[in-house]
Amino acid sequence: MQVKSLYVHFPFCRHLCNYCDFHKSVIDDQKLKDFHKQLANQIKSNNDFLKTQSFGMKELSTLYIGGGTPSLWGESGISFLLEKLESSGTKVSKDTEFTVELNPGAWKKEEVFSLVELGVNRFSVGVQSLNEQVLRKLDRIHSVDDVYKTLELLNSLDINYSVDFMLGLPAFEKRDLFKEVDEIANFNPSHISSYILTVNKNYKHYGNLPDEDFVANEYLAFVDYLKKYGIFQYEVSNFSKPGFESRHNLQYWKSNSVAALGPSATGFLVKSDSAVRYRWKVGEKSNEYSIENLDEKTLEFEKIYLAMRCARKLDLSKLLPRIEKLELEKVCNHWFLQGFCEGSDPCTVTLTSKGFLVLDSLFSDLFKFLKN
Repeated sequence: MQVKSLYVHFPFCRHLCNYCDFHKSVIDDQKLKDFHKQLANQIKSNNDFLKTQSFGMKELSTLYIGGGTPSLWGESGISFLLEKLESSGTKVSKDTEFTVELNPGAWKKEEVFSLVELGVNRFSVGVQSLNEQVLRKLDRIHSVDDVYKTLELLNSLDINYSVDFMLGLPAFEKRDLFKEVDEIANFNPSHISSYILTVNKNYKHYGNLPDEDFVANEYLAFVDYLKKYGIFQYEVSNFSKPGFESRHNLQYWKSNSVAALGPSATGFLVKSDSAVRYRWKVGEKSNEYSIENLDEKTLEFEKIYLAMRCARKLDLSKLLPRIEKLELEKVCNHWFLQGFCEGSDPCTVTLTSKGFLVLDSLFSDLFKFLKN
């Protein structure tokens, strides 16, 4: 069995924002050297582990470098990764969807050109907001002007890119979200991701987040407003023009296998009746990984939940053959009456944006049948 997708976690930033809990630290030369050693070891260990699970990784369909701030890695770092992958037997071709996360203000023009020369054909830009006061309160070190310069550069390269927006923010300043969307739409991005801010108890903004009704209304309005620009929801947090969906992220939601490299990165290997999730450890044990084995029933749960995240027709009678069709029809009819789904066939549904907001609750409606 071949793994066609790889996620690589680059764990460094110029500055640590006050809300982010991803594994990362401030970059310096020694840390970068150590990371390269760890990565070389992990590539070998990863291939060895894949073999024990009857998998290989010869040619990638998607490669995604996230972080952290991968744009700081630059040409030399990403060249190092590609060389190590190739020498280990993994090929990245011109047909690979090759995405690198790019933070405004954390790049040099010549470095971006070099990344495109190396085969990067998609960028994910961490905009978050176009309100200067909001950016400062979120501890972002880029400015709105940095955003404009970044998107202007990407447009000049005629390259595919996505923009990240953050929703559900504390009321730092009065935010005109629709105006921000209008400004971003002027640059004509093919893809937008939106994330509702959640923070742990020990983080600065915990306790200052807006209530659930505000967040729900903002989310639904955001989803609807994007349609004005031909950008449609295809997953809970992701929107695109037709044909520009993230091929890499779709691998997760379709429950396909995705390998992983880098500290805290998580891979998922799917077999016919089971799966293995593995996660790389951090620090001195960075060449070790923890393993979680999923049996057939647990894998079934995951496949259903992930499938429900996508805005596509779901024939629940095929996904859930063990549940009596009459019981499924009752559940789906209740969802339809609440506005959580669309669909004319009693068991074939497409979740609405309102349904995505209560996805965990909808899955619980099915789980009561699945657990038996």
